[in-house]
Amino acid sequence: MTEQSTARIEASRRLGRMAAGLRRGYPQEYWARRYGLTPGSLRDLEQGRVLPSRVMVVLLHAIRMQPEFIERAAKEAAADLKLLDELRSVGN
Repeated sequence: MTEQSTARIEASRRLGRMAAGLRRGYPQEYWARRYGLTPGSLRDLEQGRVLPSRVMVVLLHAIRMQPEFIERAAKEAAADLKLLDELRSVGN
């Protein structure tokens, strides 16, 4: 395994642990929806299956710093997120 591969895996695991820690026992589906994520993306992140995007990393830190604000923003964006989900499901 290359040094880059090892670093990628460790970063993915560390950020997954961060997400799981922020969730503090809430069910994955509830927590994901609360912050505008899909349960699958949260599950993949927590299990270290994906290297999160830069936006996801910033979002996790924002949730850690201002969870109520991010929850309000997710509610405000709910209609747009629903439309994106519908468009993605049609494209598949």
